[in-house]
Amino acid sequence: ALFAFHQSLFAGSAVYIVELSTVALIGSLDGVGSAIVSAASLDSELRLLFVAYDSSLGTTYRVINLFGIQSVTPNTVDSAGGAVITLRGIGFPVNSALPVWCNVSNTISPAVVANLTTMYCATALVANASGVCAKDLMSIIIGGLFSGRSSTSGSVGLFRPVSALCTSVVTVDGLDGYGPYDAATTLVMYGYGFVASNAAACRLQYVANTSTADGAAQTVVYTMSRAVILNSTTVQCLQPAGLPPSRAPTGIAYSHDGAHFGASVAPYVVVGPTAAAVGETNGTVVVADTISVLPAIRIYTTDAFGNRRLLLDANSTLTIRCSSLPPAVQVAGNAELVDFPNPAQLENYLVGGVATASGVHVGAPSVGLLTLYCFAPLDLAINATVTLTIVAGEPAAIFLVVHASWRASVTSAARLDPAPQIWLVDRANNFVSGSAESARIDYTASYPDPLTGAVVQASETQDAAMSADGTYTFATVVMRTAFDAPATMKFTVASVPQFSYAVAQELCVPGSEYAVTGSFQCARCPDEAVCDGTSTLTVRGGFWRAHRDSQSFYDCPAGTDACPGGTGVCNEGYAGVRCGACADGFGRSGGGVCSECPRPVVSWVAIVFFFIAFFVVVFVLSILTMPATCYKEVELFILRRVEKNPLTIVVKLIISHGQMISMLPLRTLPVPSWLNSFVAASSVTKLKPNFSFFGCELAEDDIAALHLILAMTLVSCAVFVPISFVAATLLTRRGKHVGKEQSALHIFGCELAEDDIAALHLVLAM
Repeated sequence: ALFAFHQSLFAGSAVYIVELSTVALIGSLDGVGSAIVSAASLDSELRLLFVAYDSSLGTTYRVINLFGIQSVTPNTVDSAGGAVITLRGIGFPVNSALPVWCNVSNTISPAVVANLTTMYCATALVANASGVCAKDLMSIIIGGLFSGRSSTSGSVGLFRPVSALCTSVVTVDGLDGYGPYDAATTLVMYGYGFVASNAAACRLQYVANTSTADGAAQTVVYTMSRAVILNSTTVQCLQPAGLPPSRAPTGIAYSHDGAHFGASVAPYVVVGPTAAAVGETNGTVVVADTISVLPAIRIYTTDAFGNRRLLLDANSTLTIRCSSLPPAVQVAGNAELVDFPNPAQLENYLVGGVATASGVHVGAPSVGLLTLYCFAPLDLAINATVTLTIVAGEPAAIFLVVHASWRASVTSAARLDPAPQIWLVDRANNFVSGSAESARIDYTASYPDPLTGAVVQASETQDAAMSADGTYTFATVVMRTAFDAPATMKFTVASVPQFSYAVAQELCVPGSEYAVTGSFQCARCPDEAVCDGTSTLTVRGGFWRAHRDSQSFYDCPAGTDACPGGTGVCNEGYAGVRCGACADGFGRSGGGVCSECPRPVVSWVAIVFFFIAFFVVVFVLSILTMPATCYKEVELFILRRVEKNPLTIVVKLIISHGQMISMLPLRTLPVPSWLNSFVAASSVTKLKPNFSFFGCELAEDDIAALHLILAMTLVSCAVFVPISFVAATLLTRRGKHVGKEQSALHIFGCELAEDDIAALHLVLAM
């Protein structure tokens, strides 16, 4: 229905269109201001309104189409097209027989009429879009009975901006380019060209199209509608919880209209739970050195698809350990394949999902590939490998291939075979191809003067060119030296430090000869020495020499106990000429053996006890057992002798003679063999008590021991003479019983000798 209202001469009339079924105002007509509608006629079939209105200038007649567009959704459509827009208005023909078109951005396309007030149109690519500065006005065209009439509107249209440029995505928690799989997350996308739109959307998609055979690997993962435009450079989207972790690189794309998503994609991945690790370094090339420093190694924890967890593992307590061995081998306690001077550098805590090993030192690495295995000791499944390339450093030294067959000849000149070969190495002993064209060798040579026989020293020099493999070979090195004269080769290559090598000399016959130092001669090996063919003589056991270069040997009194042979050094506890003295801390014991000194307290206690026992034994066995201790007992002693059995006297005489004979050197005298064997057998078993405490505290050497013996003789006399005198005096005073015993013995003597003369003969016989 149409309603016309006349307000005033100046305001004119207003014409409104109302929906009769709902009595809802659905529009108005413009262009009749400052006029009075004088007449109006309606053609409902053709949807035409004829209006006549008067003004001060005259009467105006106008034909108005009673169909048109009131609004369009979305109000912003990408200039690339592809979006379907919804038009709302009035008077849309529902008769499908009538052709209806949309004129969107000067592009005609068929429309689909849903009902009297709704129709749909597709948008196409616009070459010269108006962007966001102005709307592209639109209209609908109806054919058939309407004769291609078109609606007109001065306000309904679309913004047709170009696709936005997306640069980055950050979660509201500050996660740059990634987010958790198990929690809803608000995403903030940054870029350029975002336009206010009621249909803006974000979409999580794979950066590169993947095979669609696997449903989980589709290009589009999830579309997040209702994006919020914050400004022309910022958009906010919502990622729901439960999205699958990104199996490949993914990103967020943006659409103005929810249909066309631009080619620009901001990187963003959905990260799953911690399941693995990945490593990276600042560089992969390491120059070999005595101590090489590796570039910083960073190990990131990842999910099962390699997405780095970073701050999602901010609260992790895991440590990452790097090793030259696989994880299972390293945790078993095996030694590293390379030298790590500071092993503490190899284990580091996760900080923000990354463990960094900075400045790791490696001792003298070999040229080639160095593979480091980095893993979590608490979960070996979390591991990664880092491969570095070790390259040779600058030349630092000369390396010589040494052969055991090399000998510096003495008796005649001889060429070294194989020929000496050298090459350059770096500080880690890695081969370095030679940079100099040639190398030089200087070596000594000796020969006897044909007139005087003296040893003449000379030097020789040779040059060698660098071979194709970077080595240097000296083909004709002829050497001859005197015994113990240096046989040295000195190699020089450019500015590399000079290298010297001493060649082993020719040997005399081992076991029977030794080399005479400073000559070209070999001499017979002494019986007391062991010869190995060089000028070094080794002393046999039981012999001694004054110094290591002496060729005079002496037997040791203590035998092999003191002189073990070899270098001629005395055994522990022995010192001095022929190892005949005891060393400091040792004392002479029984049998001439040097025993270790006990503690001083123990030694002095033993010495005091020994002297007390000595005095007691001497007093008891000598003084108390004397047959006559006073002058009154002399006669009694003579009379008692007639009662004694002379067997004891005979035994004592035999023992005394045996002791005297044993002191004679019978082995060196012409005596019967049975006597020599008897004496030797009698000395097999010896008692060697340990009296080292005397030597440790009272006699440090043999001279002091002699002084001690002499002193003990004087001390014994000084002690026992007064004791004997005192004992004799006391016994004399107590000798009243002597007279009684004398009377008894006189009676016994009378029975044997009737007169004094017979008694005297008896005494002499005794």
